[in-house]
Amino acid sequence: MKHLFSVIRFSCFLSITSPVLAQVAQIAPESMPLSVKASVIQSDNINPTLDIDMSATGLLLNPQGQLVSRAEGVDLQFNYAGKLEVYSVQDPAAGMDDSVDFNGVEARLLSRFYIADAWSFDIAAEHKTETQKFGTGISRLSKDIYTPDTLKRNTGKATLIYGRKPSDRFIALSSGVEDYRYDTQEDSDIFDLTVTYVTLHTGFRFSPQSRLLTRLEAYQEDFDNVQREDSEFYQALVGFDWQVSGKSSLELLVGLYQRSFDVSEDNNGLVWVFNYAYQPNSVWSFELGSSRQSEVSESELTSDMVSQDLLASLHFTPLEQWRLSASTELVDTTFYQAGSELNQDEMRAALQLSYLFSRHQSVGVSVSTNNIETSDTRIDYRQNEVAITWQYEF
Repeated sequence: MKHLFSVIRFSCFLSITSPVLAQVAQIAPESMPLSVKASVIQSDNINPTLDIDMSATGLLLNPQGQLVSRAEGVDLQFNYAGKLEVYSVQDPAAGMDDSVDFNGVEARLLSRFYIADAWSFDIAAEHKTETQKFGTGISRLSKDIYTPDTLKRNTGKATLIYGRKPSDRFIALSSGVEDYRYDTQEDSDIFDLTVTYVTLHTGFRFSPQSRLLTRLEAYQEDFDNVQREDSEFYQALVGFDWQVSGKSSLELLVGLYQRSFDVSEDNNGLVWVFNYAYQPNSVWSFELGSSRQSEVSESELTSDMVSQDLLASLHFTPLEQWRLSASTELVDTTFYQAGSELNQDEMRAALQLSYLFSRHQSVGVSVSTNNIETSDTRIDYRQNEVAITWQYEF
């Protein structure tokens, strides 16, 4: 039986924020035309960029789906998601509306052409429009934000793949472009950015349980605004995945990165991706993950940010229709600028109890907390949420 229980995530969009290991994009075996999630949410601090805590009650509608088509020599997969999230703010601060929404839409098309024996060619295009919540994205180090920022991202990617069975061995050469446009409270282009890149990912199975994995990547990051400094980013990682037994699996990549600027001092250091999963039986499972990565800074005052995180989740299914899930994530981010550093620590935790009415329908209640501490104490706050969620899969 296919279980509909929702896994606790800190984002409800298609995008997965954690880094992925070197691999070829997978075409799903079948379509899932539509899944709908509806939630009632209570937050005790809807806008942490203000010094006044404001509670809010929200409604969330999150439809998403996946369509797959196969023909002679070509596979197509289309993913889509929408988000309507509206909050009514109790006792809003001066200058802030008593209603705020965080809506969005995302669509991705992946086309795979089988051009010769063991050779295939992928073309992928994606569009995303998202209204970012206060204190996230480019407002994570900002104060006194009264209007949420909106991100519009368009990406295109082409990948040449060699490998008769990519789950055993593959070579994937990719080139792509990502375009980021923001609508901000100040109506500024200081965050608008274009990224072009080339990557080479490989995988080679050297035993029935293990594969050797490598990643070589080069990025050119160009800001529209001359006040922001452009950069070149390179990283190389090597590692493996290992099916330890029928009950557990391990994935690990370790490497080095370098980020070079036109004027500022270059940054370099260690990067890694780690995932471990353990499921001894059908009653419970455990997952542990960690990563360290360098990214373009989400603050206009800094040039580079390096984040490392640790994520643990536990899922317990004592009865076929009941599931209890718990997760916690620790994120440490360092922002660099002209020899100075700013640190931000984030701790997220969530607990969810779900009940499965049928193989298509479930309902759950969840509580979550998010605690932020910054080294200059300018951005320190806690957010707590309670949500009741109904989900149906057509």
